[in-house]
Amino acid sequence: RIDENEVIQAAGTSEMVDVQGLATTISDTEPRYSFFRYTHEVEGEQVHPIIFIYTCPSASKVKERMIYASMKRTVMETASKEGGFEIAKKVRDILIPAIFSNGTVFRQKLLIKECVYIA
Repeated sequence: RIDENEVIQAAGTSEMVDVQGLATTISDTEPRYSFFRYTHEVEGEQVHPIIFIYTCPSASKVKERMIYASMKRTVMETASKEGGFEIAKKVRDILIPAIFSNGTVFRQKLLIKECVYIA
């Protein structure tokens, strides 16, 4: 999360969260950047790509939305350079938790180059 001084802080971490668990892990009232290790099987092989999720609920404050939108690239670059994250996909969602409560919809979104879902 980004605090009132515009400093990026970890809002928390969760171990062993599946796609459906994202719905209760990611805030549905404030913008968030999340990194999700999506464990699934592809052609008989288990893979674990890191998915960058940018959520910005429509009920969030305008200032928060502007700050988060402007910092997205910096957060991804920092995670890559300093954290060693190899981001496989980017997902931008406005509607939380609906998109993450349905694993099938989430998987379909990952097939799209830049994922955007607006209800």
